[in-house]
Amino acid sequence: PAVDSTSRAEFSCMSTFSTCARDRSGAAAVEFALLMPVLMLLLLGLADFATLASRTLQVEAAARTGANYARRHGWQADAIARAAGDGLATLSDARAVPRLIEGCLQHDGTTTPVHKRCADGGKPGVYVEVTVTAASAPMLLRSRALLPDSVSGQALVRIG
Repeated sequence: PAVDSTSRAEFSCMSTFSTCARDRSGAAAVEFALLMPVLMLLLLGLADFATLASRTLQVEAAARTGANYARRHGWQADAIARAAGDGLATLSDARAVPRLIEGCLQHDGTTTPVHKRCADGGKPGVYVEVTVTAASAPMLLRSRALLPDSVSGQALVRIG
């Protein structure tokens, strides 16, 4: 039977379409393009949490350093703040605040001001509390519900 040119063109288009439908060579690229934004969000979120954890560890270590300085050298507010800040070269926005507290240390780590005797019968002591605060700098998760604006660490030591 004779085949006219129109039916030949239709046959060619149909065979090309069925070949394209079976061809999966670009499927991986399309799937990758669809999943890449989701993977990037997950990666940046993980980086934000890792940065937050790192900053928290740094400020806690700095607070302990300041408290250790106070334990060895006594109450010198500027020197304690400087000692706490020495380990924070990477956190330029960090701030160390030492505070002198006189009173009794409670079981939960708080102090109560007492002039003569503590509730447990012991003598009141002199304590130094060092608080170090630094800003949190998330790349992606800027919502306050997910990550805090700042991180802080505290250390308390008896000096007298």
